[in-house]
Amino acid sequence: MPKRFSSTAIGLFVMSSLALAVAALTVLGSGRLFKRSHNFICFFQGSVNGLKVGAAVKVRGVEIGSVSAIRLRPLPSEGQLKPSSYALTPIPVIIDIDETQLKAQGASGAALRPEDFNDLVKRGLRAQLQTESLLTGLLYIDLDVHPRAPLRLMLEPGTGGYPEIPTVPTDIEQIREVATKALAKLSRTLKQSVDVATMAITESFLCTCHARLRSDCAADSQLAREFRLTLRRCSPARR
Repeated sequence: MPKRFSSTAIGLFVMSSLALAVAALTVLGSGRLFKRSHNFICFFQGSVNGLKVGAAVKVRGVEIGSVSAIRLRPLPSEGQLKPSSYALTPIPVIIDIDETQLKAQGASGAALRPEDFNDLVKRGLRAQLQTESLLTGLLYIDLDVHPRAPLRLMLEPGTGGYPEIPTVPTDIEQIREVATKALAKLSRTLKQSVDVATMAITESFLCTCHARLRSDCAADSQLAREFRLTLRRCSPARR
């Protein structure tokens, strides 16, 4: 006698199969099954308006990862800010670099090893916000070597859960900083010029006053001598 399967069991089997199929498609579609992720943290001092979770992380324009989180302050598990960093109010951004994608672009992936990564940071590896589209204003993070950039880390050593990649200002922020310094220098120069001119005018005025005073004193002395001479002439002769 053939076995009968209940409709409930068949329904559960079909629903389970569909759920597994959807989950498999989701994982395969996102590439997570073959993805080897490496998380890093960056701190940006300027505005991050236009940077979204999922935004691209690139090396000289070649995409190697994405932004996974944007925060106002790092979580306790992500590290402790240095006391000097609080005044800068940096915005922490967590990025996810895909080693598989990095190697697919021709890189060896050696830079992801801690010792090689630290050496690369010392040589000038920096993160910088760049504009993805002028029309939409969306931003992405570009990784590149800036040999002359100062090494400024925001986290206390040994407290971070992720390696920290130092940042550099955007091109607009750098132009604004240069312009501000130039204006400040020009203001100081103008103030010094005004001070020198004021001092020169004051000294000239004092010299003129001194010369006039001496001239007036000399004239008064001559007038006094003439007055005394006149008095002697007008006084009666002594007997």
